[in-house]
Amino acid sequence: DWSSDVCASISLNGAPIYYGGGSIGAGYTLTVTAGTTIKMGNSSLSIAGGATLIAEGTSGLPITFTSQAVDPQPGDWGSINVNGDSHLSMAYCDVGYAGGAAGNRIFYIVSDDMQIRHSRIHHSQGVGVTIDHESSMPVFEDVEFDHNTSWPILQEAISTNPAYIDLYFHDNGIDALNIGWSNVGLSM
Repeated sequence: DWSSDVCASISLNGAPIYYGGGSIGAGYTLTVTAGTTIKMGNSSLSIAGGATLIAEGTSGLPITFTSQAVDPQPGDWGSINVNGDSHLSMAYCDVGYAGGAAGNRIFYIVSDDMQIRHSRIHHSQGVGVTIDHESSMPVFEDVEFDHNTSWPILQEAISTNPAYIDLYFHDNGIDALNIGWSNVGLSM
């Protein structure tokens, strides 16, 4: 079990790891290895400016971020907050059952340096991903968004410059990309 701020560069290996909340401190890296399951409590994981989260699974050994509940429900845990000047790299991750904090989303992105590839974002109690920074350039490639109670992606500003490559939206409250509060398309 783990319930504190990350104040050193560490790796998490194995399954399951129970996480109670905190942040990755500036200058530190949290690496989650392939095949690891992180079971989130009623809390969020924040990546401070200057900090890094690397969660890169493989097709045969994905990484899972999920609820600690026996019967997971949308909103069981908070969110992953990618703050300004932080770094996020995720691949082959299954991230679900979040959005229980005030933001009602799985990811809150303010950083310029983040990418999510070959992953699934699902069962949020609201939006799958909120991008809330005008100069953000996040990369989303081969990502499935499903069963979020609202939009898969809420891009707050039209001036944001994301890369959306092979996204698949289905069974969300609204199957559309919301850019500056206008809906765009059903699939990309």
